[in-house]
Amino acid sequence: MHCETTFHRGGQAYRSIVNEALERKADMIVIGRRGRKGLAKLLIGEVAAKVIGHAPCKVLVVPKASQIRCKNILVATNGSEQSGAAVSAAIEIAKCCSSSIVAVSVMSSDHELEKARSNVDKVVELTREEGLGLKP
Repeated sequence: MHCETTFHRGGQAYRSIVNEALERKADMIVIGRRGRKGLAKLLIGEVAAKVIGHAPCKVLVVPKASQIRCKNILVATNGSEQSGAAVSAAIEIAKCCSSSIVAVSVMSSDHELEKARSNVDKVVELTREEGLGLKP
């Protein structure tokens, strides 16, 4: 395992993080959050929100006081290209950490039930193809 440190002074924190990720061709940015400005930013944090919006790679946001464990991974899917990327990332993490996956698709009305089932069925199929456990 290799660890390297770098320091940046001045400027916008999110821009320094994103530029460093670009320069190093990072596969993932892991960032904490505390969230202190405004209601929307309270939920995720101003710097973390900007990193997510500008990052060239995946971003894992870790809430203050959380512990990262990968025994069970919940992946939300709505069938979009973006949720497909989230499913792929969840599968890769699950493979590395011997995790189980819980798939969820949220519907706003009963007429969306079939689409939600289809979204979850795709996750089930992908996890089975990868030989992973899926929680009922």
